Amino acid sequence: MKNLKAEAGSESQSAAPRDLQSTAQRVIDRAKKDGASAADVMLREDDTFSVTVRMGEVETLKQAISRSLMLRVFVGKRTATSHTTDLSPGVVDQLVDETVDMARLTSEDESGGLPAQAVPRPHFPDLNLVDTSWESLTPEQRIDLALRTEAAALSTDRSITNSEGASFEYARSRVALANTLDFNGAYEGTAGWLFCVPIAQSKDGMQRDHWMSAARHRAQLGSPEEIGRKAAERALRRLGARKIPTCQVPVIFDPLSARSLVSHLFEAVSGSSIYRRSSFLVDQIGQSVASPAVTILDDALMPAGLGSSPFDDEGVPTQTTPIIENGILKNYLHSAYTARKLQSTPTGNGSRASSGLSRSVQRIFI
Repeated sequence: MKNLKAEAGSESQSAAPRDLQSTAQRVIDRAKKDGASAADVMLREDDTFSVTVRMGEVETLKQAISRSLMLRVFVGKRTATSHTTDLSPGVVDQLVDETVDMARLTSEDESGGLPAQAVPRPHFPDLNLVDTSWESLTPEQRIDLALRTEAAALSTDRSITNSEGASFEYARSRVALANTLDFNGAYEGTAGWLFCVPIAQSKDGMQRDHWMSAARHRAQLGSPEEIGRKAAERALRRLGARKIPTCQVPVIFDPLSARSLVSHLFEAVSGSSIYRRSSFLVDQIGQSVASPAVTILDDALMPAGLGSSPFDDEGVPTQTTPIIENGILKNYLHSAYTARKLQSTPTGNGSRASSGLSRSVQRIFI
């Protein structure tokens, strides 16, 4: 194995969700003691493994545990946010104290505040997000998945002469969220990815393409041979490409292209785009915006879905939200902030960036 790079996280052991919840509650208690009128905190831990191979050799190998804490505090209508990856008690206590002090110095924002929906719930749905069988794979077996994927691509056709590599990634994530409305929840999720980028060559030149599979459960993941072969076929079909005359014809988008197109639609229906009036769908609720054959949902409750979760990053229960039904625009997607801006209701699409700010997040289901 050449050019091998290995990294390890600073933490040697993963925290249980209840440990993250305990830390989250301690942060909330301290924020209230410091004078915050409201606060919420999200902790996230990711236990990850990734390997990239090229031409049968391991190029990069990484295994790490990372943790982060995102805090948001309110003093009246004044807000401050902070972020740290150091969860030692002393650092966290200082962060809380300084964040509350910062909030007192900011300007007021009438739309700020916690979502009223982020309150304790007796239970959340079991979305089947964890598959512990991933962890039975040894590092050697995980590396072999990437090697088999690339080997399958290279053996598909003699025109596949090179490769930009194949990779396998795995992550087990733990999320905990608490706020001053007595919400304290946690959930876990697993996911694995296989990815391959072969290169095809002919007398006219070289072409590359890729294919991948991603799933929360091992049984849902495509086989290395299937992914490698599909990636090779996509590269091969690019050879000999030529222009066609201008014409009107039906167009079918493959899954990767279709997802990219639909993502632009979801950006257009995000609450932040609507209240800034930067979307072409402003004031279009109830209007026809697509063919009657088009129905698009934002579905966070799909069992084992990659975008599924029991609650969003503000503690609001997630849901299935119709975006377009039979061509008619039905809903925008809101965090607590954008919902207040637009006199609407949060849709379970609040997301916390590393700055601690909220924005809407979408999960695509067509």
